[in-house]
Amino acid sequence: MTVFLDAVAAVVGPNGLLTDAADLVPYASDWRGKIHGAPLAVARPSSTAQVAAVVRLCLEHGVAIVPQGGNSPAARRPMDRGRCSSSRSIG
Repeated sequence: MTVFLDAVAAVVGPNGLLTDAADLVPYASDWRGKIHGAPLAVARPSSTAQVAAVVRLCLEHGVAIVPQGGNSPAARRPMDRGRCSSSRSIG
């Protein structure tokens, strides 16, 4: 998995990939705090080109990706172990 995370970091830069457990906490549950997950990492691409590259890497490495946009309960388990979450702020 290190090869995959290194490749993602090369795309999104050092500040665009969160892997530290403390940094992942806000992404590991829904807004109500009722649904919890254990994300492997959170990619924070800053452009559509980076989003496409991260998605391509997930496909190539067989890593499931869970797009996330607000931890809504509609998404149900927003992150599961072994999945990579991608967070993109728009606006």
